[in-house]
Amino acid sequence: LHTYRGLSPRLRSHLLYFPVSKVPDWLRKSGILRTKLDQEDGIPDFLKKEGIQSMISITLSIPASGDNPADEWLGNILLADRSYDAFTKMEIEALQRISSQVALAIDHSRIYRQATQRLIRLETLHEIDRAIIQQLNLKDILHVVLDRVPKELGADAVAISLMDGEPGRPEVFIMRLPNGTMIEKEAFILTESLLHWFVERKETVIIYDLAEDPRLQMHHEEIRSQRLSSYLGVPLVAKEKTIGILHILTREPMMFQEENVNFFRTLAGQVAIAIENVRLYGEERHHAKELEKKVTDLKDMAITLEKSRERLIEAHRIARMGNWNWDILENRMQISEDIFDHFDEKFENFDGTYEGALNYVHPEDRKLVEMSFNEALYDNGILDVQHRIVLADGREMTVHQRARVLLDDTGKPIKMNGTVQDITKSKELERLAIQQEKMISLGRVASGIAHEIRNPLSGINIILDAVKENLKEVEEVEELIDEAKAATGKISAVIKKVLDFARPVTPRMNLIDINETIRVALSSSEADLQQSGIVLESDLKSDLPKIYADRQLLEQVVLNLISNATEAMEEIPVEKKIFIASCKERTHVVIKVCDSGHGIYPDERERVFEPFYTKKRGGSGIGLSICRRIIQDHAGTISINDSDLGGAEFTIRIPIERRTFNR
Repeated sequence: LHTYRGLSPRLRSHLLYFPVSKVPDWLRKSGILRTKLDQEDGIPDFLKKEGIQSMISITLSIPASGDNPADEWLGNILLADRSYDAFTKMEIEALQRISSQVALAIDHSRIYRQATQRLIRLETLHEIDRAIIQQLNLKDILHVVLDRVPKELGADAVAISLMDGEPGRPEVFIMRLPNGTMIEKEAFILTESLLHWFVERKETVIIYDLAEDPRLQMHHEEIRSQRLSSYLGVPLVAKEKTIGILHILTREPMMFQEENVNFFRTLAGQVAIAIENVRLYGEERHHAKELEKKVTDLKDMAITLEKSRERLIEAHRIARMGNWNWDILENRMQISEDIFDHFDEKFENFDGTYEGALNYVHPEDRKLVEMSFNEALYDNGILDVQHRIVLADGREMTVHQRARVLLDDTGKPIKMNGTVQDITKSKELERLAIQQEKMISLGRVASGIAHEIRNPLSGINIILDAVKENLKEVEEVEELIDEAKAATGKISAVIKKVLDFARPVTPRMNLIDINETIRVALSSSEADLQQSGIVLESDLKSDLPKIYADRQLLEQVVLNLISNATEAMEEIPVEKKIFIASCKERTHVVIKVCDSGHGIYPDERERVFEPFYTKKRGGSGIGLSICRRIIQDHAGTISINDSDLGGAEFTIRIPIERRTFNR
């Protein structure tokens, strides 16, 4: 029943709605009914009780068309009168003539209303989704949802209750009244039978007339005074569990349209996800605080270890993981594309086979991976392995793979489902923490030794000066004394390097042009390189962004690498050449120093950065250790590879984005 005039409340109650399958014949067709009050057939009894003896029913329908092969029945116009001869044939014909126009107008209005409501639903979902995704507070999310649910869809009043306490009982409650007032107290009680539909069956509940249904009981005067009529309840379901209920209440009796019911179900899904995310965020934050508390009492390395732990916690929280599955019988392997995006690798390079995936594994780790897969397939059914991969551009990453084998009825492996996670950063952080602790320990020892040597060395120099002064006549003794002083000078130089290593300089970060720093270092080395017969070439890209760094410390690193390259080429018979380049790679500025010397063996490329490790005659073994520490103080990395010139290639990567200095 959409529009009426002159109907008593009792008569309206019989005409409010009919299930389509049970619509009476007198309502489906046009015509006139006349029945005396004492006659049995004809006009229905509930109309006779109102004294009605004549009634006109005019159907409203849309004619059949290409999209609709049959006439579409929209409804009826009903006129009733207590007089037996109230209507004439002419009046019926007049109504029939205008019925098509009325039906068309109703159809157009209905289509417009549906389109408008559909637009409202889409805009509301988008607006609420955009608003709640930015919220990390449960109360803020509930207020956003209640404030934005439109009344145009029948939501005169909206409420949300959450299951926070006793299982199956809502504890948190917030409601928007028809006048816009927000209340945060339970306004109605749901009976056990109604809760069963929400909690156990996870189904939507519609109550047409709240006054006639005892399952929902208003128990506050301010709610009862609103005269709410119809009710729609939708469970908030997260992880197959009902965590709350979305309540929609109307002032006028309403038959909720299917599209509106689907809208509120979708909205309930959005709200459930947002609430669950807030809860997970709270748990993660709680765990993070517990971990942070455990490291507050650490000494010496407390700051570094605390930040490393925070980075690890953050990495675990936002870690990018992908899944894969392998059809063993067909040898088809599917890997989620997001992992390729994470590694900045083209998905098209993968051929979809086990062998194709194995090609990404680092050659030194391939045997380990194959053995781990075989153990999972033919022994324990579980894969758990960490290994390196090599990407198309040569980058190495470390990943952690976990998987489970699926067997057929005979116990034969047929499928394997697994995940792969990038753990490169966490592995690097672990290595740096160990290395830095080792460096600090070595620095303390070196500092103590240097101080112990420096005092007697100063005494030796004083004695030598005195002896030389008293034995000026003896030429050979004077030469020996000069040689001894030169030796003590070398010892002093070594002690200075040891002290520089033990007491590192804090970088003074300023915005600098890295190419200008390299040019200064090249200019300082140019004369020595020419004297040594070394050809110097460079390729410094002009479009590099400026970076925050200590100009003097980076110049020291470049000079040290040039000096090492010069010494590495002292005895080679081929052309001596040093090549220096700079460029930008994604988020870093890169410096490369290459030489045509003998190179560095792979098993020594990490050891050369250790303090006091050297194979050079007369070398201190401290220079590269200081270089690495300077680069690490800039949040960068330094590594060694083979050079195209035949020798070693040192690669320095410094982030473009400013990083907080921390030693």
